[in-house]
Amino acid sequence: MLGVRGHGKVYGEIAMDCEYEMAFPDDNVPWAIGQLVSYQEKRKEYNSAFIAMDNPDLREKWTDRLKEVGYNVVKLIYTKSIVAPSVDIGEGSVVMGGAIIKSNCSVGCGCILSAGAIVDHDLEIGNFTHINAGTVVPSMSEVKDKTKIN
Repeated sequence: MLGVRGHGKVYGEIAMDCEYEMAFPDDNVPWAIGQLVSYQEKRKEYNSAFIAMDNPDLREKWTDRLKEVGYNVVKLIYTKSIVAPSVDIGEGSVVMGGAIIKSNCSVGCGCILSAGAIVDHDLEIGNFTHINAGTVVPSMSEVKDKTKIN
């Protein structure tokens, strides 16, 4: 999980090269801002959050937990990605640098589109999926929830 706070209000989408403070709790890293169990307490300091976990079941579980206590679960879109204006991207998703998402696509909640992934036009990507680096998803496809495509 990343706690997010920046200049002005954060509503829904953050360009990853802008000036926002991002801090994270982690059960295994001593220099983190705390452990995962501190997520409710950290709500006092951070109004927005993003789940940075590879496991789709954990991303879903933590997205639900964060929303229950009032976090705004943001999507992160790297500015060096290409996303068509007609694309709908769900909360908690990340689009990494070099990724391309063409027109009329729907990307679910909690998805990871890794560096260089190409999502062709007119398709639907389910919730908590992971489109791995360099993968091409063909047009008019449907990717089911929690699928990982390599």
